[in-house]
Amino acid sequence: LKFFYFKKFEIDNIPVLIARSGWSGEAGYEIYLLDGSKGNELWEIIMNVGKEYKIAPAAPSQINRIECGMLSYGSDMTLEENPYDISLEKFVNLDKNADFLSKEALTKIKIDGITRELVGVEINQKTSDEYIRDHLPIYDDINIIGKITSSVYSPRLKKTIGLAIINNNSKDSENLHLLYDDRKIEVKISKLPFIRNK
Repeated sequence: LKFFYFKKFEIDNIPVLIARSGWSGEAGYEIYLLDGSKGNELWEIIMNVGKEYKIAPAAPSQINRIECGMLSYGSDMTLEENPYDISLEKFVNLDKNADFLSKEALTKIKIDGITRELVGVEINQKTSDEYIRDHLPIYDDINIIGKITSSVYSPRLKKTIGLAIINNNSKDSENLHLLYDDRKIEVKISKLPFIRNK
């Protein structure tokens, strides 16, 4: 399967949909059960087959997700953002003949001009936490120009990195900072992804 493609399969006659998605940007797969009554059976099949690999339940890696620039709903995108704000404009087809939800609003945004964008940020100064709190405002001098949406310390990059939504006319500013622990913390804009997993 190509990245973000999916296909219907059967595992021991249990119908499933397998998607190559991987929330952390790695070569991961998700198995969607199409018959809810077979959940326990499918679980046992997968756990038994995976014994030799010491398979175990786990959570996806927040570090890898942010390094790869992958978005998480509720943090990096909410109902307050539109697709243009979060670099998903390639999924918007305003020339489509059929009407669709928000077509009129998205058309107006495109005509008026896109004002915000998703960027990577580097936070090179140490803080009292291992990560910067989500949704912390980013300042240019005294004006709020955006916000951190997710952040984490990356052991591979040896610095704190994050995703942010900022006013696109502020991305070239050299005076971006956070107010954190009663002090200014410098923020540097970075291209996404920080790391591309293969």
